[in-house]
Amino acid sequence: MTPTDVIIPSEVFNFTGQSTIDTWNLKSRFMAQGWSGYDKWSVEEIILCMQRIKDIADSFPFWQRIKSTGRKPIRERDLLIAYLLRQFFNATFRKVTGIMRLLSDYFEFNMIPHHSVLSKYNRSKRWNRIWRRFHSFVMKLLPGRKCTAITDASGYSGRKQHWRDVPYDVRCNQNWVKTHITTEKETLIISSYSLTKSYVHDSKVFRNNWERLPKNVIPTHSLADGSYATKEICEYVRKWDAIPHHGIRKDAICKKHPKTAYEKMVYYARHFPKKFKKIYSMRNLVETVFSMIDSSFGYRIRCRSDIGRKNEVHAKIQSHNLRMICLQNFMKSLV
Repeated sequence: MTPTDVIIPSEVFNFTGQSTIDTWNLKSRFMAQGWSGYDKWSVEEIILCMQRIKDIADSFPFWQRIKSTGRKPIRERDLLIAYLLRQFFNATFRKVTGIMRLLSDYFEFNMIPHHSVLSKYNRSKRWNRIWRRFHSFVMKLLPGRKCTAITDASGYSGRKQHWRDVPYDVRCNQNWVKTHITTEKETLIISSYSLTKSYVHDSKVFRNNWERLPKNVIPTHSLADGSYATKEICEYVRKWDAIPHHGIRKDAICKKHPKTAYEKMVYYARHFPKKFKKIYSMRNLVETVFSMIDSSFGYRIRCRSDIGRKNEVHAKIQSHNLRMICLQNFMKSLV
């Protein structure tokens, strides 16, 4: 019995050099391939993601200070790979140590850290800044593009209950890591995000998320639920030359001669309900993003310290982005 040879197109490893990101739909693209593309992706997903992790870790500047004397510290490049492997395999720090030993030759680790060392660095403030720089670095590698920005929030904790299963008045008093994300409708990549306490309202973080959007991203539309349907947010979206399509209340007043961005949005929703609903229905894609993160990397976090919990959520988001980039390049290689 001989093993099966899996041939991977070389194009899927091309991270840069693209001029555009085309709008794609997973279901339609897989159906066009007779779902054979989905079978290939299921086989090659872990291979492509591991290759992407290795490439991006080798090119990312860590600026780590290494003393000329004494014991050499663990490379932050190895720690970054370890934290991403932890998410892709949904493992504990102890199991990550074994996975690193198994893949030591492939990733070229200088030293396999102890699980207590991984936990120690994960709860450091430095890694909070590294994850932010890593996110900006990955976004800059992508080409300039226009997109429809979708904004929403979810939460992560060590509880067995999911965020959506807990009543709002209960979870706002619990120690959840509330994750506010702005994702692109075309690629499902998380362009910007913020981590706050569970009692912070969604509308308070909207401006911060849009200010953190990469410079190579031009939002044309804004989709969000009723939590973001305020006059201030709609006016802020219009300053970006984008059109807001946010959820509005049923008793919202529709003025005959609208002047503000919010009034124009209500006027459009009342007079063209089918068109507004067709555009607004795409907001559900942000729920798809949260579902993909929960199913692939787990909806629970294992760390206990505040910084460690946030760093673990950072790792989940970056793992999702790398996976989406791999999937997008893989779908392009099938054409």
